[in-house]
Amino acid sequence: MLVKASNSSLEKLEGYELVSPYRNAKEMIFIPNISDIEDIETLFSDIKNDLR
Repeated sequence: MLVKASNSSLEKLEGYELVSPYRNAKEMIFIPNISDIEDIETLFSDIKNDLR
């Protein structure tokens, strides 16, 4: 599951890591930490579905 957070609401999302090319982007995208996911293929499948 992808999580979008604006800078103003960006404190710390536990269990998620930042995936964004720009530190000062208006919206930042977080994905679950890979270490928390047993099946990486499932992660990428979920991301593809979320982006549709």
